[in-house]
Order: sequence, then structure tokens, then C-alpha cells
Amino acid sequence: MQAVRAISGLWRWRRNPLCRATDLAEAWVALAALVLILLAAPVAGFLGGGAAQDALQRSVREQHQARHLVTATVVRKLDRSPLDADPETSTGRDLRTRVLADWTAPDGTAQHGSVLASLKDPQQGDEFRIWTDQHGRMVAAPSTPRRRRRTRSSPASARPWRPAVSWRAADG
Repeated sequence: MQAVRAISGLWRWRRNPLCRATDLAEAWVALAALVLILLAAPVAGFLGGGAAQDALQRSVREQHQARHLVTATVVRKLDRSPLDADPETSTGRDLRTRVLADWTAPDGTAQHGSVLASLKDPQQGDEFRIWTDQHGRMVAAPSTPRRRRRTRSSPASARPWRPAVSWRAADG
């Protein structure tokens, strides 16, 4: 509101003999601040959002290059994992079964270990897919647009020209 008064005050001070030089300088500083807020802030937000988007895209490309989808074979079913204290994490694991599995890493080495398989009733010899790094160590799946929407931390990271969407609505 002060900026509006300063702008209207500029008009009054044009020919006012009682106007001091400091009053006029203060009004010009207020006008410059208002112009900067109205023009520079959206430009800075747009550039910052663009830089964040570029960094995210670069990270996704690196993940897709470094992670490999390989086929694993069930050796045997394992006991259920201990209950999770966090109900948020247990919901995704309820759909999976812990199994002992064998797989071949992208570098050709044989791997063996406990993994979560998305099989309802795993039997010895059943095959399923897992994500690994170059050396066969299990890793999370690379980011996808759907996963990025779920992990978006704030509306500021959304494209500035589109409204932010909550992850629940985006998955619906």
C-alpha cells in the first residue's frame, strides 16, 4: 500500500514547491522497488524453476543410464519381513513377497540375495524383474514422470505456467 501512495505522491510532487529532494528520492526508490517486485520476482522464479527442471531431467537421464532391468529367478520363498513401524512404507511392501533369488548383473557376474518380488505365490524357478546397477547391486527403479509428481516438494518446482497438482489427483 505504501508503494501506491508513493506513486500517487510522485504526481503531486511534480510542481509542489514544498517538496524536498529527499521526498522525491524516496518516492523514486519506492517506485523502483515496486517495479522490481512486479517484474524481477516472476523472472527470477521462472529462471529458478527452469534450472531446477533441467537438474531434475539430467538426474533422470543419469538414472536411466546407470540402472538396468534384469531378470531374477526365485530360489525359495523367505519368511515375511519384520513389521514396519511406519504404515506409509508397509503398504507398498504388502504387495510383495520376500524371496531368495539369483540374477545375472549387466557386467556378467552372478548375484544371489534376498529381494522383494511382486509375485503373489512365488515358486522355485519363477522369474521376475528387478532393477540393478552396473555391478548387480539392487537399486530403486529410475524416476518416471508419475514418481516425480509424487515426490515434488513444492508448487514452486512445478512448471510456472501450469497449476500445481497434488499427487493424489495426478495418480487418479
